Amino acid sequence: MAPGELPLGLPWFHLPFFDFVVAAVRCGRQAEAAAHVATARAARIGEISEHHAFLLAAAHALTVGSESDDVEEADARYAAAYAVPGAGRWVFELARLRLAHGAWLRRRGRRDEAEDALRTAYHAFLELRADPWAERCREELRAAGRPVDGGAAGREPLTAQELRIARLVATGLTNKEIGAALRLSPRTVAGHLYKIFPKLGITTRAAATPPAWRRSRGS
Repeated sequence: MAPGELPLGLPWFHLPFFDFVVAAVRCGRQAEAAAHVATARAARIGEISEHHAFLLAAAHALTVGSESDDVEEADARYAAAYAVPGAGRWVFELARLRLAHGAWLRRRGRRDEAEDALRTAYHAFLELRADPWAERCREELRAAGRPVDGGAAGREPLTAQELRIARLVATGLTNKEIGAALRLSPRTVAGHLYKIFPKLGITTRAAATPPAWRRSRGS
């Protein structure tokens, strides 16, 4: 497909669209990536469904380097992509966005933010058994000078904040109640849980029992 052209008769175009943009960006063809996004925006594919809206917003974030060096603009685009309703449902695509975001942050010296995005993506890829993508996260973390865990066999310990949240989850509190107790927004609490669960080797709140987080702290 030529950059800036939409294929005719392909109602499932949203499926490869993000791949086209990612491929163009990774090959250094920023203008082509931007052309794909501009055409998709003009065609208003983001209005078809939440999935379309997320992929378009994610692709728009990835092309920031080809259109602007404004850090605030880049931050706004990534934030907009994460905020698309239902974004968490498309775990693989969301993890790919976080990987790209983490790499972008690393290249700009924002290592703490990069590590946060990359580790979140890394654990998502591990859960999906997407080993090549997990390896890319490891490479980015190494480039950022950050330690890389060994996955399920070598989980990272909880941070102090994560430990506090895990303890409150174990008591049965909701995200809203935890946020009120720690002066955090429910969305921030949810973001922490997204990283806490893989570290504990669990997938549900009910499994967040005290023994789980005690083992995580090595006690």
